[in-house]
Amino acid sequence: MCAFPGCDRPFAWCDLHHVIHWDDGGPTDVDWLIPFCKSHHTTHHKGVFTVGRRPDGTFWFERANGTFIDDANPTLNQLHWALVHLTLDAA
Repeated sequence: MCAFPGCDRPFAWCDLHHVIHWDDGGPTDVDWLIPFCKSHHTTHHKGVFTVGRRPDGTFWFERANGTFIDDANPTLNQLHWALVHLTLDAA
């Protein structure tokens, strides 16, 4: 599903967005990609909102003026992060 809070567009309709833009050296890694529907992908590139990533792999959104929007809808990188840490913690 699109990661933007409240958006219900299915994952199949989304593009994977580099949280750190690829042109700026952003990694093409599941931990740094976030699914956006076309509308939210376009809106983000227009500078309407930004995306942040916490050390636990979760993402959050804020408006261009710096006000918090909300945490992202659950994403694949969160599942990946949880599985890695679950495995490490169990060892």
